[in-house]
Amino acid sequence: MENDSINKSPVAPPSREIALIFGKTGMGKSNYIKGYLSELHRVIILDPLDEYPAREFVEIGEMIDYLESLKPDEPFRVKSTNILNLDAMGEIVDSINDVTFIIEEAQRCLPASRQELPDSLQRIIFLGRHFGRSLVIAAQRPSIVHIAARSQWTRIVTFNLTEVGDVKWLEGTSGYDVENENDIRKLSVGDYFEITPGGFEKKRAPLYVPKRNGREEKDAVRNEWFDEIFSFAVNR
Repeated sequence: MENDSINKSPVAPPSREIALIFGKTGMGKSNYIKGYLSELHRVIILDPLDEYPAREFVEIGEMIDYLESLKPDEPFRVKSTNILNLDAMGEIVDSINDVTFIIEEAQRCLPASRQELPDSLQRIIFLGRHFGRSLVIAAQRPSIVHIAARSQWTRIVTFNLTEVGDVKWLEGTSGYDVENENDIRKLSVGDYFEITPGGFEKKRAPLYVPKRNGREEKDAVRNEWFDEIFSFAVNR
């Protein structure tokens, strides 16, 4: 797919990041991503669990037709729930400037056992900075995601992790101690560590509430958040 009509040409180079987001079920990862997503203007999502608000396409050809119909500066948020569409979606992202590609459940489509990443994803990781192509890889645990997919990060957001291999990898790749004073295994629901090349900070994910009118919808989102907390507490 190659269409200049959806490629911005900003005066300054577009900002770009490779973000890794990790967290066990019920710890707040999805809530964080929903808030993060609300700040993006041009985004393509591989969403196997159908968690995030976006225009969904079953057929990749229809997604391409839709994107090609947009005006140059028009925002978009599109997704597929089929992990078999990873390669095709990567090709789409690799043809667009100033876009974010979110891959959820990365352990399913980019498992550590996979031999190689798709060519398009490798180009996004290693060359995407020249075109403003950001990548967000989200999974429950880092060590079960392909090593190449988590090697070029510019930011790590990690909620509670307890597996030894995950904790050791995080310490090795970041250079920060997350076992003693800042014990990642003791993070509460909603708390996370944000790690960048310039620093380490403990934060708390704000409750995500869609920017829409209506108390009922806001209450539904709050209930979903409380259900996550309850589920975590029950299954501990």
